[in-house]
Amino acid sequence: MTELKETAMEGYPASPGFAIGSALILKLEHEIVRQKKILPAELPGELERFEKAILQTKEELLRAKASLSSLGLTVEESLFDVQILALEDEMILQAVKEKLQRDLICVEAVYQDIIRSFIAGLNKIGEDEYLRERAIEIRDVAKRVLKKLKGEEGYNLVLEAPKILIADVLLLSDLVSLDLRHVAGIVTEDGSRTSHAVILARSQGIPAIVGVQGLLENVVNGQTILVDGSKGILIVNPTEEKREAMRKQALSYLYFTGNEEKVFSHPVESLDGKKVTVSANIEFPQDIPVMLKNGADGIGLYRTEFLFLKSNRPPTEEEQYQQYKTVAEHAKPNQVIIRTLDLGADKVVAYLPWRWMEENPVLGARGIRISLKEKGMFKTQLRAILRAAVEGNLAVMFPMITDLSEVFAAKEMIEKAKAELSAQGLPFGELPCGIMIETPSSCLIAEHLAQEVDFFSIGSNDLIQYTLAVDRMNNNVEYLYQPFHPSILLLIRMAAEAATKKNIPIGICGEMSSDLLLLPFFLALGIDRLSMGSVFIQRTKRAIQFLDVGKIKNSLEPLWRAKTAQETFEILNQVARSFLPTCFFDS
Repeated sequence: MTELKETAMEGYPASPGFAIGSALILKLEHEIVRQKKILPAELPGELERFEKAILQTKEELLRAKASLSSLGLTVEESLFDVQILALEDEMILQAVKEKLQRDLICVEAVYQDIIRSFIAGLNKIGEDEYLRERAIEIRDVAKRVLKKLKGEEGYNLVLEAPKILIADVLLLSDLVSLDLRHVAGIVTEDGSRTSHAVILARSQGIPAIVGVQGLLENVVNGQTILVDGSKGILIVNPTEEKREAMRKQALSYLYFTGNEEKVFSHPVESLDGKKVTVSANIEFPQDIPVMLKNGADGIGLYRTEFLFLKSNRPPTEEEQYQQYKTVAEHAKPNQVIIRTLDLGADKVVAYLPWRWMEENPVLGARGIRISLKEKGMFKTQLRAILRAAVEGNLAVMFPMITDLSEVFAAKEMIEKAKAELSAQGLPFGELPCGIMIETPSSCLIAEHLAQEVDFFSIGSNDLIQYTLAVDRMNNNVEYLYQPFHPSILLLIRMAAEAATKKNIPIGICGEMSSDLLLLPFFLALGIDRLSMGSVFIQRTKRAIQFLDVGKIKNSLEPLWRAKTAQETFEILNQVARSFLPTCFFDS
């Protein structure tokens, strides 16, 4: 057999980390159900079979949740609870009973038809994240029910070596049926980062990539796959050189000494005594175990929008309060910075239909703009955060700030929420208020903004996008997405100088935060907080201890005369390599 050529493919990073293993293709099962006619007298029996299958499936879901918990795997209960809700959806159950009585065909055929129609209806509505996830959950539980109706048991593949799961859509039932200790990585054609299977993978530190176009056309069972879940890159059938490079990169990425017990679980200092907080970016409470394992100094970015994406309604104050309280408790004594709702662009919800009317959503209602438009929803979130702030380690951060008026309006909403809570006799805590610096305008007026807030956090991904007017996911212009562009570095310096002048903390939480070539630059500017994917934390902490901030400042002088991204890259590369051991750059 002719050896297949090495192929590199790209998708969206969904769970950070590196993995190498052989491909295991999980094809979505298309159940074949024969439409067998039944007699009216057989109706009660068919209904009984259906109700029994529903009950057995519910019991199976509850067992799966309990089984994972018994293995010490932390899984948010809602992963299975949402599936149970889909299983017991009254609209579907009623439709099945009515069609069964009307058409007099076996209940499995009726159920399959209803499910297909229901999913088709959801898919016609649009690209809403919640509706897409709902369709996946319904399809997943339907597969379980059909197996029960047909008298089949779910397959249970035995994995004896590290496997890279390859799928169009990976269902939660597929993942929980496997021994997760042998699931090295996950790659899917479906682009959802919030599917329950991906959430589970992220909570267990399994690298994952989603949205890889043409995946199933280019991967064969058993091929060796390299997965970089941090950048969304996979290599099919890699050369031995690439395999060795990945092994070195993975080793460097995790623990340079190879001693996994030596985990820095506290803020570290540079050679000349500058303390730096290295915290984690999280999206779900179940990300916390991975964060703690990697020694994060708290949470520098808690993305709350995923609470709002998983339902066809906004989360209640109590639901939010419980989540924020849980996160605060687990992160103690370290700080948790909660970013308020950051919907917009590719994150839309069914209960804000006016959002779908925008012709250019990237430049439309995003972040704080939506919150100030939907003030009731915003105040509910602020009330929940304030109540959870009783734990003593919460701060709040507003996204997509472009103007001082937005800061004033947001702070006014906090005061209104406090007044309401006080009037109701509900306790609340003090809440430091910060903003995201992620637009050119916020950098240009950073001195004014610094007068009104308690801290800055630079969102580098959007800062690059809005400064360079480029969509990094657009293949036609992705080459223009340049983190080292002189304008980006100048804007970051401007924000850092404003924060230093006002003596407020400034951090960075975009992808640039974990780039070792930029680490000396950030510390030299006075940036004292870095927030990143959990698996980058130890590498960053180790690197900080080799740096002498005073000496770095002198080395950066040529940077401000550079005219191109290539020039700045070469300068920063030279500076970083002059201070850090070569093991940090083995890749």
